[in-house]
Amino acid sequence: MTSITVSSAPEYGQVCADDTSTLFVNCHLQAPNCDDDQRKPIDLVVVLDRSGSMSGKKLSLCKKTMDFLAQQLSVHDRVALVTYDSDVTTDLRLTKMTPEGKRKFDKHVKAIQGGSCTNLSGGLMAGIQEIQQSDRIDGGEPNPVQSVLLLTDGLANEGVKSRDGIVNLVEGTLGTNISLFTFGYGSDHDNQLLRQLSDLGRGSYYFIQNVDSVTSAFADCLGGLLSVVAQSIKVSCISVSQNVIIKQIKTKRPMNVVTPGQYYEIEMGDLYAEEVRDILVQVEVQQSSVVDSQQLVQFIVRYANVLTSTLESKSTGVAISRPQKVTDKSINVMVAKQKHRIEAAETIELAQGLANRGQLSEGQAMITRFIKTLKSEFNAFNLDSRSNQEKELLDGLYDCIRGMTNQRTYQERGQYRMTSHVQSHQGQRSNDAEISFNSLATTASTSTYRNSRKTQMMSTASTFHY
Repeated sequence: MTSITVSSAPEYGQVCADDTSTLFVNCHLQAPNCDDDQRKPIDLVVVLDRSGSMSGKKLSLCKKTMDFLAQQLSVHDRVALVTYDSDVTTDLRLTKMTPEGKRKFDKHVKAIQGGSCTNLSGGLMAGIQEIQQSDRIDGGEPNPVQSVLLLTDGLANEGVKSRDGIVNLVEGTLGTNISLFTFGYGSDHDNQLLRQLSDLGRGSYYFIQNVDSVTSAFADCLGGLLSVVAQSIKVSCISVSQNVIIKQIKTKRPMNVVTPGQYYEIEMGDLYAEEVRDILVQVEVQQSSVVDSQQLVQFIVRYANVLTSTLESKSTGVAISRPQKVTDKSINVMVAKQKHRIEAAETIELAQGLANRGQLSEGQAMITRFIKTLKSEFNAFNLDSRSNQEKELLDGLYDCIRGMTNQRTYQERGQYRMTSHVQSHQGQRSNDAEISFNSLATTASTSTYRNSRKTQMMSTASTFHY
């Protein structure tokens, strides 16, 4: 199988014909597997902070990580290197990772030295401009998968400095075919800026508290990019009955409102092999006649199949029965699981807002109450809290509580971890660099959102000799 599988389900199978009721419906996307020999080549621009605060061990480990990155790429992949402090330098244009190309890349990486201030906007724009060139210096076409990786340990203090200014700059220039991943080192970077940039670029934000985990963060990111199977995914959500109103679509992804309450288009970005995506939609079902099957919404999924280099379209519909009297009150477990995921992300985000205002104990209490509710739900649906998504949610929530122990802990760690957890749950993609290399050998220890290529890449990183 080389195509996305699409399915859908309602929260309830029956709603009384005489009632007006709200319920959730879910659209589920499942990506196919991708063998190494099927994957498409990538163009990768690394934008590396070389400001004074990066000197020493941080920069040294970044250089070694660049070596790891180059070793994982084939002769068909390209890499470019942009470095910045007060000044911005494109050290290496996009170059194929042939033996000669890898030697050039290694030479430029080894020559990097710590400098002065942090012109983050200048470095990022130079990286985006490099990957947006219509022709490559080797005369070839751009590769199907294109990405920019931004690494920084501090706040922008040269060039465009404000968060909104940098976001607006990138929003106006980043193409829909280019992904952007951000890596924040230590406790001095702007996690909200890096999160917003990665959301804009349909990528991920990685928090690296200890410089030793930089390689695992890169490995997780690279493993995903080397397993892209679908791009430019657009999901249309359409009400197909006059008495069915779309009330809310529970997503943070870009969305186009074609007809309010009736027709929406959601930009889903890309999919890695084995990944899933779920779109949870709340609908209002108004009174109707008694019918065995009432169609509620139709989902149409359009995307570029990277494996077959074709455009594809899939569709699925959601229907319920409208009896005079409801005889089946059961709730669809898969829809419930998606509600749990979204509610966890929303709760963490609200608790983080409290913590940002200094209300740490209130934030902890909010998450503690939600955990109690969540465990009760797990029991009701006979879900095992020790495995799968359920374990992932609880582990993340407890991590957030620990991150709000006191103001210092929150400033140095908690705020960054909470930002990561929210993005991971909302996007259903791994972004956690704090994984024990030894634990990668066991399936239970790796993230629900991490595919096998990411896990394999992280395992390879654990045995890489610098």
